[in-house]
Amino acid sequence: MDSIGLIIRKYRQKKDLTQEELGKSVFVSKQSVSKWENGRSLPDIETVRKLCTVLDIDRDEIIEGSVKNVKRQRVYLVVSFVIAVIFFLTAIFFIFDVPGYVERNMQSGVAYLTVFDGGELILSEEYTVSTDLKCKDVVNGYKIDIDYGEVRGKIDFPGKYRMEYGFINTNNWHNVQIRLDITNQDGLVTVRQTITYESDDGLSVLVDESVSNDDRYVSVFRDGV
Repeated sequence: MDSIGLIIRKYRQKKDLTQEELGKSVFVSKQSVSKWENGRSLPDIETVRKLCTVLDIDRDEIIEGSVKNVKRQRVYLVVSFVIAVIFFLTAIFFIFDVPGYVERNMQSGVAYLTVFDGGELILSEEYTVSTDLKCKDVVNGYKIDIDYGEVRGKIDFPGKYRMEYGFINTNNWHNVQIRLDITNQDGLVTVRQTITYESDDGLSVLVDESVSNDDRYVSVFRDGV
């Protein structure tokens, strides 16, 4: 069974009528007839009755064709909706960088930084931390995000010391403790960086080393551990 558009076209051509002539016979425009025949719209019930009269179409035939047209449109709408949903979810997936988010979380975590000077814990208000990573003051130190296995920053004690700390490690250490111990003996500043992480066996040491310098700037950053 043909769709209603094909039925109208078949009987119009059988009557040797143009789209414009048929449109005038049922009081619609040529464009309306063209839309019916191309399946872009459907005639209303009253127009269907007129078409049956003008084109000598059996009403049952055109009604069946109309039903087929409606079913086809429903299938088209369902398919279009599914495609739109898939496209939307795909766009959201990449716009919000889901793959990157998953990867970052596989290679990220949190580092807790504490600083001691001469064995005494220094409150975070007594020094400033500069880093490109997300950093939060937790009074006794700082909580810093690890990004892709790297945590890196600089500390400035106004008028006293400047230092660089941190490390790069591609393993997935989610919770890391970074402790900096500062000693100053006759102008020679020594910084000991101790980095521990949580493992199945408890706390394991990742880095434990000291660096000294006499110009009050010390870097204990490790670019590969």
